[in-house]
Amino acid sequence: MEVEQGEQQQQQQQQQQVLQQPQPGRQQQLQTDQQQLLQQPGQQLLQCRYPSVPQFLSYIRNRRLVTFKKLEDPKEPGLQLELLQEYDYDTVTASLAAKLGVDDPTKIRLTQHNAYSSMPQRQPVKYRQLANLDKLLQHTGHVVDVLYYEVLDMPLPQLEQLKSLRVHFHSDKTEFVAEHVLRLPRDSSVADVLQDLSGRLGPDYAGRRLRLLEVYHSKIYKVSASTMALWGTA
Repeated sequence: MEVEQGEQQQQQQQQQQVLQQPQPGRQQQLQTDQQQLLQQPGQQLLQCRYPSVPQFLSYIRNRRLVTFKKLEDPKEPGLQLELLQEYDYDTVTASLAAKLGVDDPTKIRLTQHNAYSSMPQRQPVKYRQLANLDKLLQHTGHVVDVLYYEVLDMPLPQLEQLKSLRVHFHSDKTEFVAEHVLRLPRDSSVADVLQDLSGRLGPDYAGRRLRLLEVYHSKIYKVSASTMALWGTA
């Protein structure tokens, strides 16, 4: 019995010595609600998307789940993408284009969300107008998680060099025939507008003289000269 008690006392003394020895990483005691992350080096970590602790924590802090909706159908559920708020404009549009299967990201045009009306803002975002996703998701101090998109038939930088003009075409009997939206270079003249419109009207109006009239409150107040610059008709 005395031998067994002596062995037990010796084991207890050894355990106390181990507990009293300083352990790596415990020189500074953790305070309440603090966490400590330890990372062991290894080749398998190189295959991870965020292989280091700082990279992973940066991802957790900056990730945003963004809902993209079609501009023409803002009430639809839309699609969601997980992006980082530090992504620049090109990365955001490239990510959306890849999701939609669009071959050219510059054909994507974005419109910001109005935090008050829960609808798209009136004006779309110009090409590279806002630096990153964080800027795209802000509206008058409010942070939102919705963006609207259009898939254009031409690159947005090229479209922004054109001027859109909505023309209501009427016959010589003043009867409404059709509405046309023309897109021409900003330095175009009225003659360029009429030439483009003539090609859209078909053989029934081939070779016929056209005039461009400006209307205000349902009354014609100006007949635009063919040499007038296009901006003068807007």
